[in-house]
Amino acid sequence: MPKIVDHDQYRKELLAKSFDLFAEKGYAAITMREVAQGIGVSTGTLYHYFPSKEELFGQLIEQSCQEKLLIVKGRVKNAQTLKERIALVAQYIEEQEDHMMKQTHLWMDFCKHHPAEPNELSLWQRINHHHEQAAIDILEITNPEIIKLFGCLIDGIVLERILGDREVSFVKQLALFGEILDVYLEKSQEKS
Repeated sequence: MPKIVDHDQYRKELLAKSFDLFAEKGYAAITMREVAQGIGVSTGTLYHYFPSKEELFGQLIEQSCQEKLLIVKGRVKNAQTLKERIALVAQYIEEQEDHMMKQTHLWMDFCKHHPAEPNELSLWQRINHHHEQAAIDILEITNPEIIKLFGCLIDGIVLERILGDREVSFVKQLALFGEILDVYLEKSQEKS
C-alpha cells in the first residue's frame, strides 16, 4: 500500500528545518542543493515543493510569521488592558530574541540581493502588512501611525541587541511605550 503523504504538512516541516540553514549561511550564500542536503531530502524533492530559493525563503518567512503571530494573539486574548497586552508581547519577543536576531540578519541579506521593484509588493512589504494587521488586533488600536511606531520600536530594539547593547530590554522599552501610549490616547480622547 502506498505511503499517504500530507503534502502541506510535509512542506511545513521542510520549511521549519531550513530556517537554521539559512540563518547559518545567509540567504545569498546557500544553494538549494545545500538546503536539500542539510534537511535530508533530494534536490528534486525540494524543487517539487519550492520552485526557487526565493520561493522557499518567502514561504519560510511567511510561515514563521504566521505561526508567531498566532502564538502572540493567543497569549494576549485574555489581557484586559493595553499595558497588559504590550507586556505579553514584550515577554514573547524576549523569549524569541535569538530567532528574531537571526531572522533580521536574513532579512538584511535577502533585501541586499533582492531589491523591490517599484510596482511590486515585496516580500518585506507583505510580511510587514501581516505584522501591522496583527498589531491592530493585539493592541486594539487602529491608528496606522501608532501601529507603524510600534513595529519600528520592536525592529529598533532588535537592531540594538544585534549591535551588542545588552542594556536595551524589550520588556522595559515596550513598557515605557505602553506608558507613553496611555497618556497619548487619554489626551486624544480629551480633545475629541
